[in-house]
Amino acid sequence: MSKVLELKAAVENGKSKLVAGLAQEAIDEGAKAAELLEAMIQAMDVVGERFSKGEIFVPEMLVAAKAMNKGMEVVKPLL
Repeated sequence: MSKVLELKAAVENGKSKLVAGLAQEAIDEGAKAAELLEAMIQAMDVVGERFSKGEIFVPEMLVAAKAMNKGMEVVKPLL
């Protein structure tokens, strides 16, 4: 699994402690900042869809958003 896909999965699952490290590893391996941003946006789309279906609730959405913010701390300076 590529680091970008790992990053996407970590954001979807709200693994905020892993996201910054995965984002940095992906960049170190040559991934573009825009590619990482797109992966995180796609992850949040999945989270939003799951929320719409009633599979998850507000706390899980907030945890995923916090994870995305950790990734953005790494990606934002590169955009």
